[in-house]
Amino acid sequence: MDEYFEYTKWLSDAMVDVFRKTLSSLSNKLPEDNHHLYINFLTKSTGVEIPKFLKTQYPNDMTIVLEHQFDKLVVKENEFQVNLKFEQKEYTLKIPYSAVIHFADPSVGFALQLQQPIENDGKTNFSDEKVTSIEEADERQKHQGDVIDIETFRKK
Repeated sequence: MDEYFEYTKWLSDAMVDVFRKTLSSLSNKLPEDNHHLYINFLTKSTGVEIPKFLKTQYPNDMTIVLEHQFDKLVVKENEFQVNLKFEQKEYTLKIPYSAVIHFADPSVGFALQLQQPIENDGKTNFSDEKVTSIEEADERQKHQGDVIDIETFRKK
């Protein structure tokens, strides 16, 4: 029956479409208020193009934050590109939707898991402490760098 009614594929396609529409809206204007997106993706996935030092630092997965300091967000049918600063230098990241694991907009309590998460490689510094507010998450991010565990924003 699953071959005739491809519910799993249809649901997956719909979630990717929500993510694509979110990025399209964001590409037309900067986030307002506290809106910011956390995007977790597989760095080894086919089609991912990120600087070599980031692949070395995050060999399995990486989380980026799109808030105020991003540029040239280009949303395509199967991928998106965005310019982000790392180490005071701007780089273009190209990420296919098939590589995205999670995305979240914690300001409205919205998150989607697009793929099954992978095991933490030990390089991503996810704390066991739970974050209870956006302010705490932002403060932790300042101390930990650009990678945040979006699991802290998921409703359980």
